[in-house]
Amino acid sequence: MRKERREAYDVLLRELAEARKKAELSQREVAARLGALQQFWSKVESGERRIDFVELVAVSEVLPINLNALVKKLKKALHTAR
Repeated sequence: MRKERREAYDVLLRELAEARKKAELSQREVAARLGALQQFWSKVESGERRIDFVELVAVSEVLPINLNALVKKLKKALHTAR
């Protein structure tokens, strides 16, 4: 993966973990609300498993994530890394 994309993905992972903690949910609780196993969410947060946009939209319904704000942060990370 190109460096700037890796850095932007790291921003995404931090945002997901922070949103989960802000919501005071465990990984197991987030996974259950998504209809998945705890291992799924653990792998997402660790970067071992990437999520697609459709999954991200579902996550935004479970966690307090503003997708517009998140996309702006990711775009900024991409441009900063260049």
